[in-house]
Amino acid sequence: MRASTTLLTAAGLTALLHAQSVHVVGPTGYAEIRDALAIAAPGDVIEVESGTYLDFACNVGVTIVARPGARVDVRVRFFAGFGTTSFRVPPGQLAAVRGLHFRNPGLLQDMEVHVLGGAVVFDACSFEGSLSIAQLLLVQDAAAWLRGCTAIAGYAPGPCPAVRALRSTVAAVDCTILGSDLTVDGTLRAGDGIHATASALHLVRCIVTGGSANALCFYPPADAVRIESGVGSWIADSTLTGGNGYCMLGGDALRNNGAVVVHLSRTKTVPGPGTPPGNATTGPIVATDLPGLASMPSSLQLGAQYVVDCRIAPGTPVVLLLGRTVPARSRSEVVEPLWLAADAAGVLGLRVGDPLGIARFTTAVPAVPQLVGVVVSMQALAGIALPLHATPPVGGVVR
Repeated sequence: MRASTTLLTAAGLTALLHAQSVHVVGPTGYAEIRDALAIAAPGDVIEVESGTYLDFACNVGVTIVARPGARVDVRVRFFAGFGTTSFRVPPGQLAAVRGLHFRNPGLLQDMEVHVLGGAVVFDACSFEGSLSIAQLLLVQDAAAWLRGCTAIAGYAPGPCPAVRALRSTVAAVDCTILGSDLTVDGTLRAGDGIHATASALHLVRCIVTGGSANALCFYPPADAVRIESGVGSWIADSTLTGGNGYCMLGGDALRNNGAVVVHLSRTKTVPGPGTPPGNATTGPIVATDLPGLASMPSSLQLGAQYVVDCRIAPGTPVVLLLGRTVPARSRSEVVEPLWLAADAAGVLGLRVGDPLGIARFTTAVPAVPQLVGVVVSMQALAGIALPLHATPPVGGVVR
């Protein structure tokens, strides 16, 4: 089998192309992202130049990207205020955001991001906390895929998870997620890194840390990942660390308060320091051999090589699929959620895990300008019998 091919010839990537308009936001275009969204149609691309912009509501399947080299901040501009950037994507559409920084620069300057419908891709974005928000990223009755993102909740006077999932599916690859530390006395908890309720959670190559109490020890620290009545969770090649309790019990690295088992593979679960330390894991958890990633795939760039190093047990067959991104769905043939449309998926290649447990796929992005802003998903399926196991999606927004 050839070791290298192109996305275009291997999987009919042209099927992902669509007629699109490009709208510029910044000194040479619209003043605000919300202005461009007011006239954008599904499939359009909004390019944002360096600057600071107000929160916005995205109710259409568009791609919002920072121009190469641009620093794009979305934040409250006034001394005090609350902003919510929201996504409600209609069925059959997909919204994507690349390279935006959602900032909370100080006290009473709050910016939350809410995904309240459909599916949204966050590629190389950051979410920054301040002192008084409920969560940085809320995914409720929706699906979100994070690639190469950071969510750091900072300090808060109450529980502030960096990521909160409610009746949703969240996939994260190569992300750093930190819950809030508490800054005042009281009986509240610090913020979990991820707090998931009635949700599916799929993490690979993530660093997740629970928030810490302060040294006065009036309230408990938080857990790195806390699951309430989960519907399925898979975590591979990651590090989870509980919050610091100082002179009281430390936080858990992983707390599963539900009945559905959480699957762990090649993941460090570090008890939060404290007196005594917290637990590495609590609740129904099983160690298994999930497919993961041995390295972080780079961004998709026109004309550039793209390498996916899947990690799996030696000798295990792995197939890499490519296609149009859709909200995560369940299939009886696959254990984890799939993010590929059944009518637009192609096979990039078939490999077998080498003696080190690596299955490498090398491909290239065609130098087709119309691909800029297109969201491309790849998922690896591994195993020798049904149901197969899947990685979270890799790929992202083409640059």
